[in-house]
Amino acid sequence: AMQYRAVPRTLARHTKLPESICKDYRDQWLATYPGVDQWQLQVIEDGWTNGYATNLFGRHCRLPPVERSGPDHVEKTAVNYIIQSTGADIGKRAMIDPEVVVMDQALQVHDEILVDGDADFESWHRVDSKGLYWGRLSSLGPLDTPFKVKKGPVWSAS
Repeated sequence: AMQYRAVPRTLARHTKLPESICKDYRDQWLATYPGVDQWQLQVIEDGWTNGYATNLFGRHCRLPPVERSGPDHVEKTAVNYIIQSTGADIGKRAMIDPEVVVMDQALQVHDEILVDGDADFESWHRVDSKGLYWGRLSSLGPLDTPFKVKKGPVWSAS
């Protein structure tokens, strides 16, 4: 929620914690990640100036009219659109260029890519201490994006 500029009241509503604790958490988060707050404020300013938010690939996402949704929603939308549309574009790039993942792809579901067949991810990715994979999929965009791998059971025709 913090990446979308959640205020203490919103955090309290979602976490069922007292608003004072949520305020302390938000203050600590902002002190720990001051660059995120500065980036969000710049995104909001740019959104008001341009009427759209621009994701990390340069795609413009038009913001809703303030008359319909209010200024708070427009500002949160500006930040959200950049995060969500950049993620969507990374997923699209993986689907458009299946050679990047070196296997056949079945489909994309939300923020996941479903891949048919077995793959040896360890041979062409670095795995960090948290079990996140870094490698060829990370090169799909301007971010060094880790990903998780979950392997399901092998299906066969009866």
